[in-house]
Amino acid sequence: MIRKPGKHPVAEEAARDEQTSEPLTDSEAVPDDLAAAAADEQRQAEELFAAVAEERAGYQARTAAIRERHAAELAEAEREVGQQAKATDRRERKAYDLRQHGAAVAHAADLRAAVELAEHRAATLADECEQVTEVIAGLDGKLSERARDRERYEAAVAAARLAGDVSLIDEGRRLLNATVEAVEGLGEQLAPVQARAREIGDGTETGPGELADALSAARTHQKALTEALDELYPHRHGAELRRNLAELRLTLQANGYAGTH
Repeated sequence: MIRKPGKHPVAEEAARDEQTSEPLTDSEAVPDDLAAAAADEQRQAEELFAAVAEERAGYQARTAAIRERHAAELAEAEREVGQQAKATDRRERKAYDLRQHGAAVAHAADLRAAVELAEHRAATLADECEQVTEVIAGLDGKLSERARDRERYEAAVAAARLAGDVSLIDEGRRLLNATVEAVEGLGEQLAPVQARAREIGDGTETGPGELADALSAARTHQKALTEALDELYPHRHGAELRRNLAELRLTLQANGYAGTH
C-alpha cells in the first residue's frame, strides 16, 4: 500500500487521539509537584498499612481471645467429663460387684434351700423310722404272743392225746393251725417292715441308710452355706470366730498336727 504524502503516522495517530479523547478532568491532572504528590501518596499508603495492621491485630486478638476462652471452656468440659467418666466407672464397678454379690447370694439361697430340703427329708425319715420301729415292736409282740399260744396249744394237744380225748385233740389242732397261720401272716407283715427299717437305718455311721445319707447331706449343705454366708457377710455373728479357728487348724496342720479337726 502506497501511503499518501502527509504527516508522520505517529503524528497522525496522536492527532486522532487528541480528537477522540475526552477533555482532562481535575483528578486526571498531572500534579505540578510530583515529589509532594509522591510523599502524600506514601503517607496515605503508610496510614492504610497502619490501619490494616491495627485491624488485623484487632481481629487476631479477638481470635486469640476466642481461642483462649474456648480452650478454657474445653479444658473445663474435659475436666467435668473426666470426673463424670470416673463416676461412671465407679458405678460400673459397683454394678459388677452387685452382680457378683447377687450371684453369690443366689447361690447361698440355693444352699439354704438344699439344707432345708435335706433336713425335711431327714425329719420325714426319722418319723418314718419311729413309725416303722413301733410297727415292728407291735408285730414282735404279737409274734411273741402267738409263740406262747403255739406252745400252749401244742401242750394241750399232747395232753389230749395222752387222755385219748379226740374232741380236745381236734380243737387243739384247730387252734394250733390257726396260730401257725397267724404267725405266718405276722411274719409276712414283718418282713417288708424290717426291710424298710434297714433301708432307713438309724441315722448313725454304724447304721447306714437313707436317714444317715439325708443327715450327711444336711450337714454338708449347712457347712457350705455357713462358709458362703461368712464370705458374703464377714461381720456377721460367729464369722470371725470361725475364721480364727480355720487359721488355727491350718497352723496346727502346718506344724505336723495333721489329725486336727
